[in-house]
Amino acid sequence: MMTRAGNHRVLIAFRAAALLAFPLCVRAGLLGLRPELGLRTGGAVRSWTVEEDGEEIHVDQVTFPLLLTAPFLEESLHLTLYTSGALSDYELSESASLSGLSDTSIRGSYRMENDRVLLIGGFSLPTGPTDLSDDEVRVSRAVSNQVLGFRTNRYGAGFDLFGNVLFAWPLGSRYSAGGAIGFARRGAFDYAPDAASGLGEVDPGDEFFLSAGGSYLGRQEGRALSLNLDLTYRLFGSDRVEGTEVFAEGNQIELLAAGALDTERWRLSARLHSAFKSDNSLEGSALEWSAGSALEDVVLANVTGDLFGAGATLIYRLTPVWDAGAAIRYSRYGEVSAEGVRKESSVAQRGSASVFEVGPTVTWAPREDLSFTLGGGVPFGSADGGDVTLSGYDLFLSSVIRL
Repeated sequence: MMTRAGNHRVLIAFRAAALLAFPLCVRAGLLGLRPELGLRTGGAVRSWTVEEDGEEIHVDQVTFPLLLTAPFLEESLHLTLYTSGALSDYELSESASLSGLSDTSIRGSYRMENDRVLLIGGFSLPTGPTDLSDDEVRVSRAVSNQVLGFRTNRYGAGFDLFGNVLFAWPLGSRYSAGGAIGFARRGAFDYAPDAASGLGEVDPGDEFFLSAGGSYLGRQEGRALSLNLDLTYRLFGSDRVEGTEVFAEGNQIELLAAGALDTERWRLSARLHSAFKSDNSLEGSALEWSAGSALEDVVLANVTGDLFGAGATLIYRLTPVWDAGAAIRYSRYGEVSAEGVRKESSVAQRGSASVFEVGPTVTWAPREDLSFTLGGGVPFGSADGGDVTLSGYDLFLSSVIRL
């Protein structure tokens, strides 16, 4: 069932730079980032209606993210802090809600003097709730489903550590190559120990990744073209519940291609992302792994099958202080299944799904150090071979203040 989601695998807030495949060679200086003292915040509402067999489930979330950035050591060291407040609601025959902070992530990135090596490390503090009631468990399961794309799809977990090393080499004036290696060490935590559907101590598997990629940057009078291609391999450790190994996520190969064309008045960017998984495997009896069980809901939280995603964004400068844009995205999620150690056949845990999303944005930047963006989207799709229909809306307002 697409609507039965788990809530175990931890998403560190800054894995976009730390663990996701990303353009390894960026701008002049290859690994040059833009150190700044700044604040990013705002608010967003995302709402879904999930319909199956004439029955509707409503899942909504309001989020208030906070991102603080600060440079040190003559801008070689860049520190970042992220947390998010979120209020989530789930309504079927009865309504339930879950509110609180997510875990707080702190990341540091250090650029070496030759501007060719970037060190990234950090940790996630367990400031989010994990001692949930039965009603809160139900909400947590819903918002953790990756298909629905909630901004805070994980409230609380354990104390996590992560670290990466990124390298870059110039290959002439327009081309560059890069590589990265990193890990995420996830700490154990008690998941709803007093709830009927709780598990007690959950010890998530660790993660290791290795990435390589290349970039192109060409400039002509009044325009610039950038292209990035990255290949990443991920290796996952086994998950444990109360000290017993219960699930081993399959290894993953990811391919990311991204490009952008910039002119004086507009910017067009596009992105393709594919992920290919090896087989998952599980321990436990058929009863433990029945649909809707606590083990399924928690352990398979953010595990996906094969994935394909594509998106494009167009931004046009209306005036020196106003921009207008539009974005379109498509994601195809493969079925999530696991090969049971005590079962001869593969057991499907979650069906496939397809989601489209389109929407506009408007940005007002009265000063170089201040900007506001108002946007929205209309997401829609289907799951489980069309048996489940998905529809919703998304609204957000964000602000960036550079000090």
